[in-house]
Amino acid sequence: MMFLTSMGIVREKEIGTLEQLMVTPIRYYQLVLGKIIPFSILGIVVINIAMGFIYLIFGIAVKGSLLLMIFESLIFIISTLGLGVFISTISDTQQQALFLAWFTMICFILLSGFFIPIANMPHVIQKITLFNPLRYFIIILREIYLKETTLKDLIPETLSLVAFGGFLFLAAIIRFRKKLG
Repeated sequence: MMFLTSMGIVREKEIGTLEQLMVTPIRYYQLVLGKIIPFSILGIVVINIAMGFIYLIFGIAVKGSLLLMIFESLIFIISTLGLGVFISTISDTQQQALFLAWFTMICFILLSGFFIPIANMPHVIQKITLFNPLRYFIIILREIYLKETTLKDLIPETLSLVAFGGFLFLAAIIRFRKKLG
């Protein structure tokens, strides 16, 4: 999802349609929301398709609440989309946005605890992983999928994702306003 949003605003800057959007009576946050909402819906559809394939191929069903799973997935999707919009505000070309999104995604995956347990990483790297939304989402996925964990037990991870997403959304709006205003 981060790739799609990181390319969105940059592409509009390159082809000149962003200036047309800026003369409309919408506010900066409404424009950013307009870029995020369609991809959020697409992300939820993709998550549901992936869960269907996981069940069909591996026979692994969600043991916890499916509604909680979708709720947590939406929070994660919005936080990564906020990062994508932020990347698009600091990029001048589509290639630059694609590279930054790719590099960020690779770092997030490697520092998420998916391949290497975070406890086995050097102490400095463990501290860096605290700024990785995928770290929290991996924990949430494992807890809901395998352990039937409730929202009450996932509050620290959920709040971390909400804080990360809120910060990135705000940073994207501020950066977008500074770049165009």
